[in-house]
Amino acid sequence: MISNRQRDPALPKPPRLPTAPATAKAVAPPPSPVAATGARRARLGDGIRSGTKFVPHPPSTIVVACADGRYTVNDADLLEALKIPEPPDRQSPAGGPATYHALSCHRHADRERGLNRLAFLVEHHATQRIILVNHEDCAHYKSKFAQDTPERRRQRQLDDLLEVRAELRRLHPAIRVDCYFARALEGYVTFFVVQ
Repeated sequence: MISNRQRDPALPKPPRLPTAPATAKAVAPPPSPVAATGARRARLGDGIRSGTKFVPHPPSTIVVACADGRYTVNDADLLEALKIPEPPDRQSPAGGPATYHALSCHRHADRERGLNRLAFLVEHHATQRIILVNHEDCAHYKSKFAQDTPERRRQRQLDDLLEVRAELRRLHPAIRVDCYFARALEGYVTFFVVQ
């Protein structure tokens, strides 16, 4: 599936979510809690009620993708093409799946924290599938591997995806792990299967 924030003018415009949906309601905050000492504590301010119905069960899919907003906006198209029925859990650190790679992570401690967060979601949300997404022109890889050519960085990202998939399969053998590489081509984002 191909997507982009600026769609082809010949295509019908998708419905836009207004800033404050017509179904959204202003909600008055509850009374301010006060500690036994009388000191003021944190409290809730005014709220905005979403017009989208809450899904009470945890998602069965986790998407691990870079935080780069140029690409995250297109993830919904990938999930739709994969027929993922509900919004997934997300982990979106800079570099995305690089967080779990021993050499490509920013710091080893980040890798351990990332794997621990993922294990928590797997355990508590009965995860069945993990989708790993890297993208071209990633600032994390450009910073970490500045000496590499763009082609070498891209190959490193592809290799990292397969190595991270192997590690996640070792840690969570019952879970399906898929890898994708996103590229901006002719003004649209295309997700390629990595194998």
